Amino acid sequence: MPSFLERKIEEVRRQPEHVRLRYVWGLVAFIMLLLFSFWVVTLRDSFRVPSQDEIRPIRDAIPPATADLQKNGQSIKQMVDGAQSLSQEGLAGSVPVSGQ
Repeated sequence: MPSFLERKIEEVRRQPEHVRLRYVWGLVAFIMLLLFSFWVVTLRDSFRVPSQDEIRPIRDAIPPATADLQKNGQSIKQMVDGAQSLSQEGLAGSVPVSGQ
């Protein structure tokens, strides 16, 4: 026994093309209306100002993250300086390649 939806799909398939196109555009308009409504409802949250309780965990995480960045920055600078000195030593002690 076919369900209501299966019967309706078969009924629409038997219709002429211009009628099927009306169904398509009607569904497109309905889905767009749903999406637009959802967007309008959630748009309000995009402009909401967060409370101090929501901001506090983020604000408290900034100083430790800054300290980690400074420590890592110094470590990276030392690594780059070491690589530069190694490349300069390698260039100074290089042997010319024959044929060039």
